[in-house]
Amino acid sequence: YEDREEDDTDLHHQFDAVVDHEFSPRLSLNFRETFRLAELPELIEDGVISRQNNDYIYNSVNLGLNGKVSDVISTAVNGRYTIIRYDDNEEADRSDYDKFSVGANLGAQVGTKSTVGAEFRYSEFSYEADSRDSESVQVGGSLQTLIGPELKADVRVGFETRDFDAANTDSSDSPYASGQITYSPNPDTSLVLGGSFALAESSFVPYVNQERTTFFGALSRKL
Repeated sequence: YEDREEDDTDLHHQFDAVVDHEFSPRLSLNFRETFRLAELPELIEDGVISRQNNDYIYNSVNLGLNGKVSDVISTAVNGRYTIIRYDDNEEADRSDYDKFSVGANLGAQVGTKSTVGAEFRYSEFSYEADSRDSESVQVGGSLQTLIGPELKADVRVGFETRDFDAANTDSSDSPYASGQITYSPNPDTSLVLGGSFALAESSFVPYVNQERTTFFGALSRKL
């Protein structure tokens, strides 16, 4: 970094391992391991330090199983376990966490142009600071459809309930939604526009929850 008064270098180590295995044409497994040993730089906003400078260890394990029940029905089950551990004891007491989530998806092809789906996810967040602990359940559905030969739509909608064990709020209930439109005038060009809205964990201590709205766009061209 060129604008820091003191230490201008962060040191980061990252290890990733990915395994994809196909047991049969109808059953496959995917595994991903991500490990990081890194420095988290200090974050100052409006003259206030909202995040301290700390070393930390991060590890995430993802495991998924995908299956085809028939030519038109598919299933997926996946789980994820994530931890973060800070080197500084004071920051560890506030921000160390364990996160576990498990989910399942069911998809069915409708005709030649559309796929509908149902989804369920349970997540449990356990912090060193008990006031930020929470459990959440998401239930929703999805639709992927070809609107025309050049236009494809992907939509997810559902509802989430998030309970907090020791925060000054009992629970948060909210719908969630995401969608994108992909326009491909030819095989070499695609334009994507989309957005999403959902509950999210707050990254600022001591807050536990926030609402997040995202808009995005992408243009790709094969050369």
